[in-house]
Amino acid sequence: MTIGNTLFAALASRSFSRLQSDIGSLQERISAGTNDPRPSANLEQAVRLAAAKEQRAMLDRFSANVTTATDRLAHADLTLADVSTYTRELKDIVLQLGNPSLTDEGRSGLRIEAEALRESLFSAANRSDGLGQGLFSGYGTGAAFVQTANGVAFAGNGGQTVAQLSESMRLPTGIAGDEVFMAVRTGDGVRSIFEMADDLVAALSPPVSM
Repeated sequence: MTIGNTLFAALASRSFSRLQSDIGSLQERISAGTNDPRPSANLEQAVRLAAAKEQRAMLDRFSANVTTATDRLAHADLTLADVSTYTRELKDIVLQLGNPSLTDEGRSGLRIEAEALRESLFSAANRSDGLGQGLFSGYGTGAAFVQTANGVAFAGNGGQTVAQLSESMRLPTGIAGDEVFMAVRTGDGVRSIFEMADDLVAALSPPVSM
């Protein structure tokens, strides 16, 4: 089947018009100093651009991870500093308890102080980072420690959160709560810091009359 002269002329005219439009568009971009944005215009440049965008996205993720890790470690550092302060103050109460001139009123005041410090320790152990993730709960999403009939118990897990800071660097951003608060080495063996605080409060409490 042959194509008539009229149809051939119409198709050719249409093709020439499209080419003329493309040439005009390219000339406008050349005059404006911009490159042709179409990948087909420069495949090598398009591949490099795609790789650069992917690299930039990866670097943005690493940068966000650095910010998150920095925030989390800062929260943990401040919390551990507070815990250190609370334990020193509990130690001071123990030393005052050994004073033979301590009055019942003074003992009562020390007990109130010890109870407040014990609650501060419990609150610090359950602190979270800026994203609401427990500092000492591992991979757990709930509170790291809970109050039970037998005292404070660890409710987290042994997982350690990490942050991917580069293609080859992973930084731990979590501390095992059971190791920090539940494994204090003493002359009587390994004990919970909460158990020791509870014992101090009990020692400062008046005997129950029968």
